[in-house]
Amino acid sequence: MKIRKLLGAILGAVALASVGLASVQSARAQDYPAKGITYIMPFAAGGGSDLIGRVFAKELSARINQPVVVDNRVGATGIVGLDALTRATPDGYTVMQLANATVVALLFQNRTLDVDKAFTAIGNIQIGTTMIAVNPANIGARNLQELIAVFKSRPNTTFTSSGQGSQSHLMMAGLAKQLGVSLTHVPYKGNGPAITDVVAGRVDFILTDAGSLKSHLLSGALRAIVTTSSVRSPVLPDLPMASEQGYPEFKYDPVSSVIAPPGMSGPVLDRLRSLVQQTATSAAFANAMRDMGYKNEYMDGPTLRKFMADEYSHWGNLIRDTGIKPD
Repeated sequence: MKIRKLLGAILGAVALASVGLASVQSARAQDYPAKGITYIMPFAAGGGSDLIGRVFAKELSARINQPVVVDNRVGATGIVGLDALTRATPDGYTVMQLANATVVALLFQNRTLDVDKAFTAIGNIQIGTTMIAVNPANIGARNLQELIAVFKSRPNTTFTSSGQGSQSHLMMAGLAKQLGVSLTHVPYKGNGPAITDVVAGRVDFILTDAGSLKSHLLSGALRAIVTTSSVRSPVLPDLPMASEQGYPEFKYDPVSSVIAPPGMSGPVLDRLRSLVQQTATSAAFANAMRDMGYKNEYMDGPTLRKFMADEYSHWGNLIRDTGIKPD
């Protein structure tokens, strides 16, 4: 009988402790955020990703009435920032902007991606549409089928990208292998010089994000051939997607997502996800993205987690199929 009473007392204490812990967590969630949030930006200041992040941080800060400080941790295509985030305390006061490019960088470093050990997925905030653009003086094609005909009739047509092993490079190498054609890749250190040389006619075409091409497309210096994403671009909404021209697998959706340190759970996580969703779907953020040539595209945490795991598998298969090595 005494044992039963003692066991009952222990169970009662545990239950009270659980209620107390839940109450504390609930109170923390109601107070969250009680201070500023550090927003790790794993890319250089002034680039497209950085500009997107700064717009989002500003809108989030206004929503929570707390500072959201952008902290540029540059290196290894986002891996330096990701490693810093993974080591951070999962209390909701450190987040990071994650791009698919970092997933590809992990692959090139032969690092596995255990999503749950690397980060907690919060939500996707933006999708950048990509497209192929040609120098019209070099290539007369006006759609994907005509461009493919050029590839077949003119071996070693030149294309460029932001770098050796970039997603654009991998995509074009995969398409060339599928078509049985030969293309010559001219890598650059970044989009700026790559686009400049296509405009100058030193390289025939480029596959990159539509936002970077916007001014050159509008001026007529470059001609858009096809949208290589799963959604049409706000830059040229009438430009068909590759999937609409018979190539559904020829796509790349560069995303900007918000993640937190691994192991985050409970009411604070729910609150953070809600705040990110509200900010990402706000009219102010949507308008800012449209003006920049991007599209706000919300994806909840569980969906984002699966998306990044699938990206790791997809790009890993493409790297193995093409045999491409990084710089």
